[in-house]
Amino acid sequence: MPDISGSETSAILPIQRLSDGLPIYTDPEEPTFLMTQYTPIYFVIGSFFVNLLGFEGHEVHKIFLLSRLISITFTLLACAVVWYVLYKRTNKNVLLSSLATFFIYQVLAFWFLTSSRPDSLLVLSFSLFVCSAFKALDQKNDKSLWWIAAIFFAVTSFFIKQSGAIHAISLGLFLIYTKQWKIFLKVLGFGILFFTAYLFVLPTSSMDVFFTNIIGGVANSVSWGWFYDWTLEKLLLQFAPLLAINFAIAGISLTRRDNLYYQFLAICSILLFILSSSAAFKVGAGVGYFQTYLVASVILITMFIHEKKDEFQLKNILNISVVNTYLVLVAVHCILFVYDRYTKSNLNFFTAQYIEQRDIARFLSEEKNLKDSEYVYICQPDNFNGYYLNHFLYKNSLVPFPDIVYLADKNKTFDFKELNKLVATNRIKYVVSEKHKEPVTILGQPFTKLNKIYSTERLDVYQGY
Repeated sequence: MPDISGSETSAILPIQRLSDGLPIYTDPEEPTFLMTQYTPIYFVIGSFFVNLLGFEGHEVHKIFLLSRLISITFTLLACAVVWYVLYKRTNKNVLLSSLATFFIYQVLAFWFLTSSRPDSLLVLSFSLFVCSAFKALDQKNDKSLWWIAAIFFAVTSFFIKQSGAIHAISLGLFLIYTKQWKIFLKVLGFGILFFTAYLFVLPTSSMDVFFTNIIGGVANSVSWGWFYDWTLEKLLLQFAPLLAINFAIAGISLTRRDNLYYQFLAICSILLFILSSSAAFKVGAGVGYFQTYLVASVILITMFIHEKKDEFQLKNILNISVVNTYLVLVAVHCILFVYDRYTKSNLNFFTAQYIEQRDIARFLSEEKNLKDSEYVYICQPDNFNGYYLNHFLYKNSLVPFPDIVYLADKNKTFDFKELNKLVATNRIKYVVSEKHKEPVTILGQPFTKLNKIYSTERLDVYQGY
């Protein structure tokens, strides 16, 4: 499929630009009206491997596959870390640790966002954050270096995806709640140090432009309908038992002064659920926002089951059969859903689109000698028409994320008068539109003085000046 998660382009385009030495954070009100929504660590890693393997920025298919391979690797590593944490916390219970980890992997694979975007690295960072915090609690020492490791992974999470800021907040609230003031001050100091270092080391451009992108780029409209379709229906109906059990255990854990591990996970899971639920009302959000909450809740529930297994009145064989049955049902559901998703997709249709749009890019580059300074506007209708052109022409494409620009204009987050000026003064060199349809911008402004110079089965190419 061209876009496994529905929003994969937000990861691929920054990787292309960064691998070619182009800035990924620019003024969204100036051409090319690019808005990079997320913080840059995943893009840095992706561009590193693009350059290492010798890929060119216009080799779109290779970069898509590379990004997915990187994401799947991060997801598997995250599951390995979770298994290690559970193995240690359940007195080396291999079966229970493996079942819980397999459950997490099934759900993460089921939520496509994790296997194709920075979310995969965020889950890995969160898993390492929990592992470091547990190691620090094991040592029962204010001077433990594991506290520094924990805040390092927490700050790193923010620079993977800005929602990762909740990890550092969770750690701080836990230390305040448990009145560990010395550790809190140490963690705060190192957190500021790591945050400052990342700002200087990573390709963030200026601080003003960086924060304008990562804040304004996600300031989308709130929609109850979107929340129901993409979160409520896909989370509560399928994972209601998990949510109910987690809330019950988290509530009990907050009152247990004798077990800091439970309190830490309870605070993390509650804050993660609140943040994820709030963010899920945003247009463009999805159930994948709950992935770090999933990890925290499963670790907490698994630890609780292991600790209380001897207190259960039911026989062990019944306990095991109930847990196994639930996990098998989840696995079957997730596998069948993914299988059904792919079997219903017309892959030949998407392949034809890729080839068609690659040919248009070659026509503009080779026959029309497209220069880096010339702009191309791609009118993107449904069914991925024109989708790949933004990637083939990543140096020239105006408004590469039209949905973000549309919402930002609707909400008055940014002023796109410069885009309207470019159209009105005919300063856009080429325009690509759906065949036999009048080209208009995402803001509804029609183009004028265009001459059709090339056509394919689905798209028309126009020249402006």
